[in-house]
Amino acid sequence: MTKQSNRVIYIYEKKTSMCLDDAEWDALDSMCATENTNRNELLSLVSTFKDADVGLTTATRILTQSYHYHASMIQLKKNSLKNNSITSPLFAAIQDIL
Repeated sequence: MTKQSNRVIYIYEKKTSMCLDDAEWDALDSMCATENTNRNELLSLVSTFKDADVGLTTATRILTQSYHYHASMIQLKKNSLKNNSITSPLFAAIQDIL
């Protein structure tokens, strides 16, 4: 079982906290590094565009899972089709939480 961690985050400079599994934090940080952004900027974006009926933690979990799924599919397509015109998975993952 993965350990959960509660971390302080800032949504548009407003301090709050979020609890995710360590693996989910790692996935989120990996996504931020790949997309050249930071955790607070990305979570502010998620907060803005998520469905109003979905909590921020749930939307973040969906985003990270969807992002890494799309990233793996893009890599699979690049490897199998040699198609280098595929864009970042961030856009497809954000569409999944809208």
